[in-house]
Amino acid sequence: MKILDGQHLTGHVEVDDTEFINCEFSDATLVYSGGEYRFDNKCKFNHVSFILKGAALRTAEFIYGFKLDSKRLIKGNEGQRPV
Repeated sequence: MKILDGQHLTGHVEVDDTEFINCEFSDATLVYSGGEYRFDNKCKFNHVSFILKGAALRTAEFIYGFKLDSKRLIKGNEGQRPV
C-alpha cells in the first residue's frame, strides 16, 4: 500500500491501495474503485466529491437497487425517489 503523509491534495485523487496520513483534501474528487484504503483521523476534507468506478460502482448500484425496490413496497411512496 502506498503511503501519503502530510500532503495537500486537489483534483482527482485515486484512493485505492493508499494510506493517507495527516493529508488535506481541498476541491478534490476522490476516485474509489473498491480497493483497500485508509484515512487517519488527522485528514481534513474541504469541498470533496466522489467518483465510484469498477467494483465500488457495482456494489453501490447493487445496494441502491435493493433500496429502490424496498421503497416501492411501502405504500404512499409512489413517485418519490429514495435518498
